Amino acid sequence: MRLCVPILEDRGVDSPVSLHFGRAPLFLIVDTETQVCQAVTNTNPGFSLGKCQPLAALSEIRIDAVAAINVGTGVIKALQSANIRLYKVESESIAKTIEGYQAGRLVEITLDYTCQYQPGV
Repeated sequence: MRLCVPILEDRGVDSPVSLHFGRAPLFLIVDTETQVCQAVTNTNPGFSLGKCQPLAALSEIRIDAVAAINVGTGVIKALQSANIRLYKVESESIAKTIEGYQAGRLVEITLDYTCQYQPGV
């Protein structure tokens, strides 16, 4: 399974997780079985609420799920339309998030989830 996690810098599974999906400078695509990682630049991060278009950077890349801390309603709807599952990261550790996914512990984010906007990335 290919899991996408927003990150601040590319350090593979040791990358720091970004607080906000849409404003992350990078996305880490991780094969949860092999732990092979691919960093993708967020080409349209937007820095004001509701202005980011993060899925544009991921449109050519196959992902099965996203794990994030904060996600806006527009992204939730777009991911649902693309049949991509969305989960709340288990911790700021990507390795622990992968472990949580594999163990079935990650909480799925739906439209009932509200992005808790926080300034900064």
